[in-house]
Amino acid sequence: MRKVIFQIISLAILFALSVEASAIWQFDMFSRVPTPGSAQAVAMYNNFALVADWDRGLAVYNLSSIAFPSYVSSYNHGGYVNDIIVSGRYAFLAHWSRGVTILDMINPAVPESIGAFNTPGVTVDIFLQGNLLYVADLYNGLVILDVSDLAHPRQVGHVSSIGYAYSVTARDSIIYVANQGYGLQVYNLGDTIHPVLKGSHALTGDCSNVVINGSYLYVACGSSGLAVFSLVDPQYPESLTTISTPGFLNEITLSDTFAFLSNENAGLLAMSINNPSNPRLVGSFDSPGLARGTAVYGYYVLLADVDTLFVMAPRYPSDIDEETSVLPSMMRLNGCYPNPFNATTKIGFNLAERADISLNIYDICGRQVANLAKGIYGPGKYAVDWKATDHVSGVYFIRLSSGDKVATTTATYLK
Repeated sequence: MRKVIFQIISLAILFALSVEASAIWQFDMFSRVPTPGSAQAVAMYNNFALVADWDRGLAVYNLSSIAFPSYVSSYNHGGYVNDIIVSGRYAFLAHWSRGVTILDMINPAVPESIGAFNTPGVTVDIFLQGNLLYVADLYNGLVILDVSDLAHPRQVGHVSSIGYAYSVTARDSIIYVANQGYGLQVYNLGDTIHPVLKGSHALTGDCSNVVINGSYLYVACGSSGLAVFSLVDPQYPESLTTISTPGFLNEITLSDTFAFLSNENAGLLAMSINNPSNPRLVGSFDSPGLARGTAVYGYYVLLADVDTLFVMAPRYPSDIDEETSVLPSMMRLNGCYPNPFNATTKIGFNLAERADISLNIYDICGRQVANLAKGIYGPGKYAVDWKATDHVSGVYFIRLSSGDKVATTTATYLK
């Protein structure tokens, strides 16, 4: 009942947020894979998704096939993994009470621990700039490590902070720390390794993430939403606006002029930040669990959602208007209608030229359950019916292929 009530409230807030949006994206879910533990964050190394999986350590997935990600390996040497960042071939883990762990990912099937540093408190967030690793150490404040020798990280600075240091980012000599229970603190590294507090902004809600994009700073303020600051003077951020979001805002991932927000019960939110003073909601995906972290992989958006990793792609307004797929090429897969559906749905596709095609349906485990079209088709528009009464309810993948060209979308069957 609480979930239903929350969803009703969330929909009302989303509607209010979307009033000024020119159009709303849809998200096509290409795949979802279970994670061994509780997925907190995700980062990319080449075509591998690295999931910070809490009590199960690090889980690695191969995304060479977007529709069918495959589990590769895990790294679990005790403790809890709360966050992960990747630099080159190295992964840095925020390893909770174990501090920081550094892995060599040159062979993703066998992640190799090459260095570690046990911070005094609880490591919840990390940010790498050059050879300096900034660590948000929750009860202990900000810890600064020199990682020029990855095998032997050493502490070179520390600042006790007000509240609970939960996230950190930096640009040049300016460091920004989000403190749960207090707000935003700004430090200047100066000529020494010991930061000097330059100023602070009291923010309501529990600040859980802070990121920089161009001349702007974005803070996830938990139940208070998204706070935006101007960095015209980096030492003295100027508050521009705070946007309410449903639920608890956990993490912000920035890509070009868009922000992807993992928002606890409300799932994934996409906001346009083309005008940072007026962020606009442009799309959402209500995931079934608790949305913790996001990452961008080319055209795709990854969502760590407690026990599941989702791989999705936004379908932009022009695509929606033209009823085309998110992967146009010499052919187009136009999705299906109705969707979700009961019993039968109609699947459309376009061909720009003569092609040898195959139109198949796969279940969530990657098993082919139907072939709807196969052979040489001329240019034109086509539509075929899929009758799914012999199958179980759930999400299915529709895959149109011709040689090395593939278009994929999803359909939800409800009996």
